[in-house]
Amino acid sequence: MHRRLISSVALGGFTLLTALAAADTPERVTTNADRQALNLTVYNGGIALVHDTRRLDLHGGLEHIAWRDVGAQMQPVTALLESKTKPGSVRVVEQNFDYDVLQPSAILDKYIGREVTVVHDKPIPGQPQQEHAKLLSTYNGIVLQYANRIETGVDGRIVFPALPSDLRDQPTLVLDLAESGAGTQDLDLSYITGGLTWRADYVGVVNSAEDRMNLNGLITLSNTSG
Repeated sequence: MHRRLISSVALGGFTLLTALAAADTPERVTTNADRQALNLTVYNGGIALVHDTRRLDLHGGLEHIAWRDVGAQMQPVTALLESKTKPGSVRVVEQNFDYDVLQPSAILDKYIGREVTVVHDKPIPGQPQQEHAKLLSTYNGIVLQYANRIETGVDGRIVFPALPSDLRDQPTLVLDLAESGAGTQDLDLSYITGGLTWRADYVGVVNSAEDRMNLNGLITLSNTSG
């Protein structure tokens, strides 16, 4: 299953052609190395509001930004981007949350209906050690269509010609931006994420006269948001 979620398409006065042009521009990557501030507001129920502020050199016009190091459990429909340096100068044309991370099962799913190379560990005598085959299905196992037969399972390994372009090593929010000017700006990305919980524990120690108590509190924050 292709796990890319289009969380927002905000065309407004832009045409669809503008949105497509933004997606075709070279991708720029931003990581936590660009981060200026990270603010969390943790609520009951295992959710939190994240404000991730990063400093980027914007070229002006259309840009294709891959915003890495986001929470893997982020709710992409809640994502909002705004410029803290020049409010209103940056507009999101389209945003996609790519949470299909690089792993063997994801690569197989991307190659359904496409040709791969199968390298046999124990080739049949008189048969080639490697063959081309079309990957028909990965549901409850692998189904391969060779030139003269169809087989389930693999008696060896599968070689892929290239990595699918939309697979990433970690969840990434991809933003197509329309900018009214170039220059360095602090951009704030806010979103709701799951996987953050907190609890409070208190310990009270009463003095010997039993008329005063020293109360200590401890907040425990658990982060499984990725």
